[in-house]
Amino acid sequence: MKETVIAVIQGDDPNCRMVFASRSSELERPIVLRQESFSEGVGWFVQSRIEMTRTEMTGLRSVLGKNPANKSVLHSRPRDNAPVLGIHKLSVAS
Repeated sequence: MKETVIAVIQGDDPNCRMVFASRSSELERPIVLRQESFSEGVGWFVQSRIEMTRTEMTGLRSVLGKNPANKSVLHSRPRDNAPVLGIHKLSVAS
């Protein structure tokens, strides 16, 4: 399957990186975000992968904004009132 790398984001550790890639638009989930690590004997290998639809990618871009590095509104953990795109929060009565 043909894949085009859109961006590679180097982590704080030189042996870790995030890779955004695009695959065939005929696929249901053509956008891929991979967390990769480097090992001398192996090279770069995938630790985890998230496959997204174009709609999910649009939502992610909307949440992050155009230049997320300069925004102080990003949090490492979601808040209770954090927006959820395309998903309705349900409350369960106890």
